Amino acid sequence: RIVPFLSGIRLQDFNELEDNGMNVKGVIIAAMKDNSSAAMAGLQPGDVIISVNNQTTPNLTAFRQAIRNQKANLLLKISRDSSTLYMVLKPFA
Repeated sequence: RIVPFLSGIRLQDFNELEDNGMNVKGVIIAAMKDNSSAAMAGLQPGDVIISVNNQTTPNLTAFRQAIRNQKANLLLKISRDSSTLYMVLKPFA
């Protein structure tokens, strides 16, 4: 079960060597509904979530464990276009 503030997205494992030689492992947002809570929060298709609350998420299994029963804010570390971003997602009020 995915937390509500990450609804409307399709995720898959990601493992790729970038042009700068860094290996990026995580969970890529493969698809997203335009009006989803994740889109409204600023996530984009192609974003790679590499950690949740400072817990690495090299695959879907690790990602699901990191968000399981999460009711508080999520701190996501994201790789986007060879840059690293941090995003805080808040649960619905």
